[in-house]
Amino acid sequence: MKGVLQDYLVTDSVVASTAQTMEDTLRFLDTRFGGIKEYLRLIGITRSEVCTIIQLEPVYRCRA
Repeated sequence: MKGVLQDYLVTDSVVASTAQTMEDTLRFLDTRFGGIKEYLRLIGITRSEVCTIIQLEPVYRCRA
């Protein structure tokens, strides 16, 4: 099953993206919103959820 998921993540036309596409997306988020964390907060993801998603504790000051 692990191989199937890995294949899907790099071949599915909706999920997969090239390294350049990801770099462009992250650059856009940095320029437009100040970064991915700020974008996630802007769309309603809580600080706790952000920390859970990207596991930045304590860098992102996850503790209230």
